[in-house]
Amino acid sequence: MGIAGHADLKKVGRLGLKSLIYFEIVSTIALLIVSPPSTSAAPGEGVHLTPSAKSETLNATPHTATQLIIDIFPENIAKSVAENQVLQVVVFSILFAMALALVPEPKRRPMLALAESLSETCSSSPTSSC
Repeated sequence: MGIAGHADLKKVGRLGLKSLIYFEIVSTIALLIVSPPSTSAAPGEGVHLTPSAKSETLNATPHTATQLIIDIFPENIAKSVAENQVLQVVVFSILFAMALALVPEPKRRPMLALAESLSETCSSSPTSSC
């Protein structure tokens, strides 16, 4: 809703960049505050775990850089939602909103109304299942 509601994608891009910079700065400050006390407390020191009888080795194959980039973009949005692929859903939503922002206002309005009503429905739902 936020991206598609604006006609000027440059303003949206600037806001996104400012948000990313703010997130990085606040995250770094949080790490600097929490890191010294947590390392001086030596969490896990003196804990001796016995090997589990059912321990097994994982046969995980590392992804290449190309595969990681390909995995960001969903091949099917319904499949991504069903499999809880949050990054794919977010990327699809951003790309769809940017495309919708490029559509002329009269043709964009019905889709924005649908998205707004879905947002209202989910936010006013007592179970918050959306």
